[in-house]
Formats: sequence, C-alpha cells, structure tokens
Amino acid sequence: MNAPDSVTDRPRTAAHPADLMDALHTTVRPLTGVPNPVRYARQTVLDQLAEHIDDPGLLEDLAVMVSEATTNAAIHAPGPCELRIISHGGLPLVIEIADTGDQLDVIAARLAAGAVPDQLGALQDGGRGLGIIARLSGGRCAVQPTRLYSAAADGKSVWFAIPGRAP
Repeated sequence: MNAPDSVTDRPRTAAHPADLMDALHTTVRPLTGVPNPVRYARQTVLDQLAEHIDDPGLLEDLAVMVSEATTNAAIHAPGPCELRIISHGGLPLVIEIADTGDQLDVIAARLAAGAVPDQLGALQDGGRGLGIIARLSGGRCAVQPTRLYSAAADGKSVWFAIPGRAP
C-alpha cells in the first residue's frame, strides 16, 4: 500500500468504505404530477429490476411493496414524493419512496410490528401496507429523515432492501 500524500488523503485501498460509496448510484424518479404515481413507480421498478431478477414471485413481491409505499405517500404526505432505486455496481439493492411527510416514530413502529408475524393482523387502523412491506422484505426496511432530490424539501423515506441482496 502506498503512503498517503498528506494527512488528509485517505489510504489507497480497494476496501476503503469511501471506495464502496463511489460505486453507489441512486436513480430518482419524481412521482409528483404523474397521472398514476403508484402504477408509474411499480412499472419503473419492474422495468429496472427485470434484467437482474429472474424470480417472478420476487418481482411480484417488489411490485406489492412499491405499491404499498407509494400509496401511503400519495395519501398521507402533504407535498412532493419520489421513487429512489439505490444500486451498487449496477446491481439494485434498495428501493425508497421519499415524501414530505413526518411521523417517523409511528411509521417505524408499524414497520417493526409488521415484521413480527403475529402482529400483522393486529394493525386495526390502517398500517397494513407498512406491515406488508416489513413482512415481504424480511424486516429489512425502515423509515429515515431525508431531503428530496427532486424538490427542495425535507421529509422522510420508507426504504426496503431487495430480498436476497445485501444493502
């Protein structure tokens, strides 16, 4: 390994986390103003993932998760929303629906409850979509604060890892 040129240079190794970050790519599709944002998001994901995933059941599960997250954003968020597909080295790993909504604690609790098989049916006042996302993703999902790329607005994103892929 070569020595850094200065104390601010990072070591030149392929395993450095910054090198991994350089290989990340985020595809962003605004959903605001699209005539049918749920259908558009679902089709965009299926089109992009079809060349990487040959399991029709997994593609169907991904379509359901995208539909549930997009529907929640369209119904509950007050402003713009967008679809994000995060890839590493060309391989899609994570899907996000970002919007200008809040209630991160409520959403996190519903995702956590949905990841527990006995709890999914207990969600009486809505929230089944988040439970479905949690179940189909194997609990590899969350909500986090974010800033929308397509609009200068703060909000949140509900994300899930594509099953069988490491995020």
